[in-house]
Amino acid sequence: MTTKVISLNEFEHGWRGVLESCTEPGQSVVVELPNQRRVSIQNWDADDDLIDQLLENNAEFRDMARKSFAGPRRPFPLTTQPGT
Repeated sequence: MTTKVISLNEFEHGWRGVLESCTEPGQSVVVELPNQRRVSIQNWDADDDLIDQLLENNAEFRDMARKSFAGPRRPFPLTTQPGT
């Protein structure tokens, strides 16, 4: 697996390319956020049973999924607001 580490600024200016690169098997990107936290983006195979495992074994994840599915769908914001 190949992992590339980029800054939030790099991600904001090239997010389409970053996401496209993550669609390739074995490719992942770690985005370093200003508050010293990190987010990993990687390809998820539809045959991957991670979600099934989480639903089966993690009560907190089950509750979060149940709550999410019970509410209305909202669009995912692809732009950042000043101060976020």
